[in-house]
Amino acid sequence: MKNYLIILCLALAGNLFSANITAYLTSATFNIPDKEPYLETYLSVIGNTVKFVKNENGKFQGAIDVSVAFRLNGEIKNAQKYTLSSPEIADTSKGLPNFIDQQRFVLANGLYEMEISIADKNSINAKPFTAKMPIKIDFPLDRITISDVQLLESFTKSITPSILTKSGYDLMPYVATFYPENITKFKFYAEIYNAKKILGDNQKMLISYYLKNIETKVKLNEYSAFSKQIANDVNILLAELNIETLPTGKYEFIIEVRDAQNKIQAEQTVNLIVK
Repeated sequence: MKNYLIILCLALAGNLFSANITAYLTSATFNIPDKEPYLETYLSVIGNTVKFVKNENGKFQGAIDVSVAFRLNGEIKNAQKYTLSSPEIADTSKGLPNFIDQQRFVLANGLYEMEISIADKNSINAKPFTAKMPIKIDFPLDRITISDVQLLESFTKSITPSILTKSGYDLMPYVATFYPENITKFKFYAEIYNAKKILGDNQKMLISYYLKNIETKVKLNEYSAFSKQIANDVNILLAELNIETLPTGKYEFIIEVRDAQNKIQAEQTVNLIVK
């Protein structure tokens, strides 16, 4: 995953601070065979750092203005400006809800500069906060590749497809890489590309996934599993690991794709902090 902490340097989470907004940003890249890849952004806004005002429905609501642009060699290749609104609430004294946003941006392979700007729409004196970060899109046609690992809060069978929907499931993003002790399940989604093209029709492959302690470099067999699949244009991995008894520490989550000869054809990793 290509995610960045803006103020404090963590490997996979972005923390965007302005005078009166706290928001967390992560992203993940995916591919559509025979079409262009795309990047998803996941933006989580902390409700009590945003100004809520009464709307035309007589309810209270917060909103932030968001601007996102992707530059390749200085040229804007994709951009979007929009307003992200919170859920409506009747009483602000009972707490202000956090709210989340997901966007998709079609981008060809390349190394981009992503620029994101956020501002409180209801705060007259608030100045926009802007951050820049590199984004790499890399899905070659001549080898098996794996999308970024999308971390999930939950996943359910889709009834009405939306921007949250992939492969028949609604995927609610988890916009962080820190797992406090009250979270007992590590849930994730990833896609594998070109397996049928590289391995051939009806070829078996093994997708294994596991946690490794970053400091000791030891694979944790009790936090590992696998999925046997037949190679396809796109293979899906949607699963979870029970981390209820996982000790506090820093971990690598690793996905490996192996062919019938047990040779690793592709690998993807994401770093986690567990308390």
